Amino acid sequence: MECKVYIENELIGKVTFEIIDKSMGAISGKLICNENYKKISEKHSKTN
Repeated sequence: MECKVYIENELIGKVTFEIIDKSMGAISGKLICNENYKKISEKHSKTN
């Protein structure tokens, strides 16, 4: 299952989920970031 990930109304990337433990209902996936994620990440790094 492929999902889009948003912060507020900005698309920051996508994830392709796969079932890792059906009996527990657990899924996992890797976030593939886009340029919006990088801008937000840099903004938060400066405030910390």
